[in-house]
Amino acid sequence: MELLTAAKDVDYFIFDDSERPIPFVLEHTWAKMMFRILRTSATSTVETKGLEAIAECLVKEMGEMPGLSRERILAQLQREYQVDVEKMVTNFMKRAELNGYPPGTTFLEIMTKNWVSFAPQLMGTSR
Repeated sequence: MELLTAAKDVDYFIFDDSERPIPFVLEHTWAKMMFRILRTSATSTVETKGLEAIAECLVKEMGEMPGLSRERILAQLQREYQVDVEKMVTNFMKRAELNGYPPGTTFLEIMTKNWVSFAPQLMGTSR
C-alpha cells in the first residue's frame, strides 16, 4: 500500500522473480475507476470482494511479462490477502464461462465496455 500511496498513477504493483515492483497501470479512465473500486473492496472487506476480478485482470495483463507468471501473481495475492486466490479465480472464470463471457476477456473488460456504452444514458446525454 505504501507503493500505491507514493505512485498515484499506478493501479497495482506485482513483484517479479527478483522482487522488483512492476507497476500495473490502466490507461482507460473507466477501467481504472472500476479496477480501483474493486481494489478498495478487496482490501476493505473480510470477504475480499472483487479480488477475483483483480486477479483475473492482473494475470491476463501481466502473466507473461519477463519475471512474472500466473503462478507468481496468484501467490503474491494469496500472501497479501490470506485467501486461496487460485481457487477463487478458477471458480470465477468457470462462472464467467457459464454466463457466456467471450473467451479471453476479463470481467473488468466486459464491465468497462458495458459502462462506456451505458454511461451516456445515465448522464442524460444519449441521443
